[in-house]
Amino acid sequence: MASESYSENTRNFTDKVRSLISGSEGLSAEVRAPFQALFIPDVYRRVPGVIDALNLLNIKGVKLLGGAGWDHPGLLSGNPSALEGAIFVDGFVIPNGQNGTFENKDFVSTFKNAYGVDPTILEAYAFDTLKMVSTVLREHPGVDRTQIKQFLLEKKNFPGVTGNISFDDTGDARRRLSVLKIVDGEIKVVGE
Repeated sequence: MASESYSENTRNFTDKVRSLISGSEGLSAEVRAPFQALFIPDVYRRVPGVIDALNLLNIKGVKLLGGAGWDHPGLLSGNPSALEGAIFVDGFVIPNGQNGTFENKDFVSTFKNAYGVDPTILEAYAFDTLKMVSTVLREHPGVDRTQIKQFLLEKKNFPGVTGNISFDDTGDARRRLSVLKIVDGEIKVVGE
């Protein structure tokens, strides 16, 4: 497995992709690309530069993978066909059609009415955090911060706008991520 990093000022990714190719030597000749998948842990604005480098170097058949920073309509503004089949994950998805819970849809609608824009994952996580803390304070008035922490850790499958939330033994939040895929030039939630 090869990896390559770049600075936030990088605009031309050709040398970075070349470096990945040289780090992927020893693959069989039948492979259409020197690697099967390419994970790009960056925001949507940077993805077209990587795709341009792949095209320039005639690298075909690579599955593109990403994170929450890809979940933006601007991802498809350039060349959506180059992203066909790309997969990424996100902790919060703006509901459309049948996807999303009532809480999720209500939060998005209320937020958009108040601020004129869709909420991001940051607003959704902040909303869920405040909702959890306020629930603990209502259930246990007069508790101190140590007790609040303990009561939060005991919450299991708390219904948030980002999904059901639980905490593991180390205090890390556990929630289900949504898997998204580019299908026919559109961002679709997988499994819904």
